[in-house]
Formats: sequence, structure tokens, C-alpha cells
Amino acid sequence: MPRRLLIPGAALVLASLALGAPAQPARAAAHQQPARRADRQADRLRSAVEAVDRRHSGRVSVAMIGRGVLRTAGPQLQLRAASLTKVLIVEAALAGGPLRPAEFADARAALTRSDNDAATRVWRAAGGTAGVARFVARLRLAGTHPVSSYLQPWDGWVTTAADQARVLAHVAASGGVVATLLANVRADQRWGVGSAAPAGTRVIGKDGWLPLPDGWLAHSAGCVTSAARQRVCLAVLTEDSPSYAEGARLASDAARAALEVAGVLA
Repeated sequence: MPRRLLIPGAALVLASLALGAPAQPARAAAHQQPARRADRQADRLRSAVEAVDRRHSGRVSVAMIGRGVLRTAGPQLQLRAASLTKVLIVEAALAGGPLRPAEFADARAALTRSDNDAATRVWRAAGGTAGVARFVARLRLAGTHPVSSYLQPWDGWVTTAADQARVLAHVAASGGVVATLLANVRADQRWGVGSAAPAGTRVIGKDGWLPLPDGWLAHSAGCVTSAARQRVCLAVLTEDSPSYAEGARLASDAARAALEVAGVLA
């Protein structure tokens, strides 16, 4: 940071004439450049997601974090989190200390192959809904709240794409057990962000789906790190798809469009 010169009296006028106009406007313009680039990327993200939405039935909500900036596209829906809740459950369990071998085995099953019974056991070890709520509060996830459970004792949570992008960014930055497990998700559990990421990138992610009376939810959240160590974390939430397959395609196409905007697919 440049040092300020304290110039007394009339010498200040002479110094101003000698040095020319103050540098503040130039510095302000320099600071505006990243903001303008961010605005252009936000506009591109919105346009890309809208184009994907037009090709599918159902609705899609996207949030992306790149270089510390959160950008969103589509309606910012608050939906049941489905199996994305399993990431919250395992993080909540880890907040109580290292997992015992049986708990670790359950955490691995819950995250890598989305085992519901294993998730229930980890949820109980984490203190149930109250334990998950403490982790949610620690991350300040304003759009994530407990609601009545639906199919599983642990699945009573609604969330937003922005909150899920923040969760995965936290997991990636921590680089701990959860990141390791999410980097090893079984192939049949990996669509969405995982299928959209190009070869040569490191991916951590979790997908989830849920059939509701008015259509399917299909969600995907993950972080993609390029060989150049550029990291993009994103979450895609969808609702009202006529089938699981259509919801998964919508989530995957939206993730691919977001990664292209971020430059990961360039």
C-alpha cells in the first residue's frame, strides 16, 4: 500500500500541481474492472441456464462460486435437499470428533453410494436433526431449515442452491474426510456436476433425487478443480421433472453450462 505524504500548508498546493490530479479515480476504475467482469459472467450464467431451462420440463436453480464470488441463475428455489442432506449429516458427525471405525464405514457408504440406512445411523450418531442444525448454523446457511421428514428420518431439510454451493466450497477448502469420500463416489451415483466435469479435473460431489406428488427433484452439488488449480463450486437444484432420468439430464445440462461459463470447459 503506498505511503501517504503529509505536506503542510501551501506546499500542498505546489505538490498537487506537480503530481497532477489525485490518483483515486484511477484506483477506483481499476477496482471496477473485476466487478464488471463478474457482472458479465453473472449475465452469461443467467443466459446459459435460461437456455438449458427452455430445453427441459421442470425448473432449475443454479449457484456457482468461483474466485470467492457467488453467482446465481434461475429462480432461487428452496427445495427439499434429498440426499444432499447426507453431506450435512457426515459433517455434523465429524464436528463431534473423529469417527469410530463403524461410523466411518457408514459415512463412506452414505456418501459414496448414497446408502440411506447408513445415513440414518450417522444421523443418530451426529445427534439427529439438532446436530445437523448446529453445523448449518456454523456455516450460516440462511436458506437451509428443518421441516417434516418425508421418506427417511433424516430427510426433513429444505435448502437452496446458494447454500449447497457454500457447503461444497467449505468441504473442498477443508480437504478432510468428507472431501476424500466425495472424490470417490460410485459411478452410478455420479451425474450432474460429476458427469459435466471434463477429464483431467478433480471432482468432489454429491447428487440426490426424490419423487414428489407433483414431479421429481434431482439435485447435484460439487466442486471441480482444474489442472491449473482453478476451483469452481456449484449446486444445481431442480424440481417438477416428469421422471428421475429427465431431472438428472436437466441437472447435468445446467452444470455443464455453468462450468462452460466459468471457463472450466473451455
